[in-house]
Amino acid sequence: MINCTRCGAQNPEGARTCSKCGIAFVHQFQAQADAKRAQTGLFIRIATWVVVLVVLAIVGPPAYYKGGLAYFKWKLNHTTETVMRACDGPADANAGPDKKRQIDQCLADSSDLIKAQKDYDNFLKPEDRQATSAAAKK
Repeated sequence: MINCTRCGAQNPEGARTCSKCGIAFVHQFQAQADAKRAQTGLFIRIATWVVVLVVLAIVGPPAYYKGGLAYFKWKLNHTTETVMRACDGPADANAGPDKKRQIDQCLADSSDLIKAQKDYDNFLKPEDRQATSAAAKK
């Protein structure tokens, strides 16, 4: 039932004018339409966010892991190359054992290289850590 704002008479739902005083219900219809539109818009926004969150929950962790792993691997390789250049390496086939020991000691003493290796190792999943350590032992 629609109540007339002018005379207070009750009119049937869907009436365009008041049956008692004849005033048009344009504003009331507009308000009802706006309310429905707002409800629909809110539902669509909530549904969109739910879909986005579900997709991120499914896709996010593997993408984060792969991206992070690639970064830490790049950082380790880059740091190794930088430290190797600073230690006058890499030792070529003609380098004597003293030169090779000197380069190995320089690499072992590099705090940047140790940190990069630790960051990379800490980021690896346990199963990847085992595979990496097994490959390094071979």
